[in-house]
Amino acid sequence: MGREIVREESIKVPEKRNRLWNYEDVHHVLIQNTASEVVESIILDLSFSKLKVKNPDFTEAKNLEKVVFRRCTSLLEVHPSISSLDNLVLLDFENCRNLKIFPSRIGMKSLRTLKLSWYGSLNKFLEISGCRKFENLPSSISHKKSLQCLDVFGCSKLEKFPKIPEVKNKLSGLYLGRTTIKELPASVLNLTNLVTLSLNDCKELESLPSSICQMKSLQYLDISRCSNLEKFPEISKVMNKLSKLYLGGTAIKELPPSVLNLINLVTLKLNDCRELESLPSSICHMKSLQYLDVSGCSNLEKFLENSEVMNKLYELYFGGIAIKELPASVLNLTNLVSLRLNDCRELESLPSSICQMKSLQYLDISGCSNLEKFPEISQVMNMLSELYFGGTAIKELPASVLNLLSPVTLMLNDCRELESLPSRICHMKSLQYLYVSGCSNLETFSENSEVLNKLSA
Repeated sequence: MGREIVREESIKVPEKRNRLWNYEDVHHVLIQNTASEVVESIILDLSFSKLKVKNPDFTEAKNLEKVVFRRCTSLLEVHPSISSLDNLVLLDFENCRNLKIFPSRIGMKSLRTLKLSWYGSLNKFLEISGCRKFENLPSSISHKKSLQCLDVFGCSKLEKFPKIPEVKNKLSGLYLGRTTIKELPASVLNLTNLVTLSLNDCKELESLPSSICQMKSLQYLDISRCSNLEKFPEISKVMNKLSKLYLGGTAIKELPPSVLNLINLVTLKLNDCRELESLPSSICHMKSLQYLDVSGCSNLEKFLENSEVMNKLYELYFGGIAIKELPASVLNLTNLVSLRLNDCRELESLPSSICQMKSLQYLDISGCSNLEKFPEISQVMNMLSELYFGGTAIKELPASVLNLLSPVTLMLNDCRELESLPSRICHMKSLQYLYVSGCSNLETFSENSEVLNKLSA
């Protein structure tokens, strides 16, 4: 270990030179990287010093564990090389009241404590992501009126986010993912212009404050994989801005009916919510919803009868849920492009209305091992181009498959009950890809040269 540099009126450096060094000497030496006594030190305390404009270049001072610049009132800028100090445990810039420029990224692996309190206009975002030993955010950080983005993603020792005692109208992005935060303070409401709030992979998070649903500027909320979170708060007021809500991998059992107050919600992800048993009927009245994902919700047994037209929903992901049937009202999803029901092992039937969905392009029912029949395609379907039936119990395809007019990919791999293909499949001029590998009961295949020449696989 090197020597400790402590705050005194002067610093004596023995062995190298028999003279006293003042703060300007230390500053110069660190910049020039010429004094091993400084370079090898583990503590640098320059509190009250009159550093001018920018603090020293730390490129060669790799051993530093504590750096203190408390009350350095002339300090305007922190040198970006501070981020290279992988052994740094403490970084203290308290009461540096004129500090304006701070490195946008602080990635020191060993950092545990960061002390910041200044009164200047910080105009860059603060990224402390990846500091796995970082334990505390200073309470003073809530007073930083110019801070626009705070990123502490991956700071796995960080357990608490400080209260926000007054309105902050500049902070637009807050990234707290992969921390050990258990709760957010209700005062998060004081972040009046917060657009993005990310809490993904916060395994210790147990609750959200109700105030989170009163944040009028919030557009993106990600609490995916917060595996201890069992409840989403009531949305007591209309939220005009929230467009993306990621709840996948949580322990949520139900959504509140007040989800309808998310009037401009575009994306709702509930994938892998294994405790989720039902969806509120109000979800069918969400006119802006385009993307709904409940795949992997293994306790979800029913999809709602939707009496109203949902003309914005484009993609619906139901893979791996416990649903036994789809309601005929799926036809009210008038602009649905993609419907995924893969690995719904309880699914026994499909409604005939599924073949009247004029916008449908992609249908995946692969792995639905209890599904024995595909309904008649009674009308021409101009858009449907990809059908995945692999691993189902289908015994035959309807002859009306000819009503699929788009260039088609037809996957029937591992349909072990399939005994034959309809003879009219030879007239499907649109068929490009046909997969029947693993169909162990299929004994004959069309010899029609016209269709065989068109097949790409």
